[in-house]
Amino acid sequence: MDGLLLIDKPSGITSSGVVLRVKRLLKEKVGHGGTLDPNATGLLCLFIGKATKIASYFYEVDKEYIAKARFGIETDTQDIWGKIEKKGDALFLTKDGIEKEIQNFIGEIEQTPPMVSAVHHQGKRLYDLARKGIVVERRKRKIKIYEMDLISFEEGENPEAEFRIRCSGGTYIRTLFSDMGEVLGVGGVMSSLRRVKIGKFLLKDAKTLDELKSKEKKEIESFIIPIQDALYFMESAVIGDPIKVFYRQSFRFEGKDGFVKMETKDGIFLGIGKIERCFLSPIKIIAIQDDLL
Repeated sequence: MDGLLLIDKPSGITSSGVVLRVKRLLKEKVGHGGTLDPNATGLLCLFIGKATKIASYFYEVDKEYIAKARFGIETDTQDIWGKIEKKGDALFLTKDGIEKEIQNFIGEIEQTPPMVSAVHHQGKRLYDLARKGIVVERRKRKIKIYEMDLISFEEGENPEAEFRIRCSGGTYIRTLFSDMGEVLGVGGVMSSLRRVKIGKFLLKDAKTLDELKSKEKKEIESFIIPIQDALYFMESAVIGDPIKVFYRQSFRFEGKDGFVKMETKDGIFLGIGKIERCFLSPIKIIAIQDDLL
């Protein structure tokens, strides 16, 4: 059982908690390709069996969210569940004003990762430091907002706006709303987050944990997307003599520079390689030689 399983994560559970539940259910090795906060819901890609070796290649894949921002509030976590640090009146904000401000956030922008993120600092996760009340300086990162549409706007002292956002991997929606609130002069926090798309994979095709519980293991296996299909964003490299791959040494190969999924002429998935200056280097070997027999 090797491949990608799409899960609709509920609120109130960590991504690691989802991994643990599925691991117990399938009795297989399980990992995920991008964290969702406990209060967030939506699409979570789980990697089953040998597919856990490719999970890291999904971190930078484009994402799409439906998210809400509440203005006139600032918290220590940049979301509505954090400790309120500042609260004011944002009654003057209008739908037109928000739509105009959106344009300033489209394209390549810089973000400072929040302290509640999983980013490493000197070998420790930022969220672990944040729990101890430690705040450290973080480097800004370049991210891209491809699309940002205002779905709805509810006026009030602390108005709430709902957005659809398509962005690059590594984008923090909470920080996006905090930065937007700062520019508007009122502060802003994320009040809900639902991930609806990762790359080409859609939330509508995901299964809930309750659905999985009610299925037999063989039926769950039918939901799993093969590793080759999961790596749709990589070019295929057909290896004429696949034994070369198992030597774990570079060999001559004509192709475009970049990561590729290595396959045999018969379509057997061998693993991930990287082409550089007409040489292919095996990076992650998934198959074993017995797979070729």
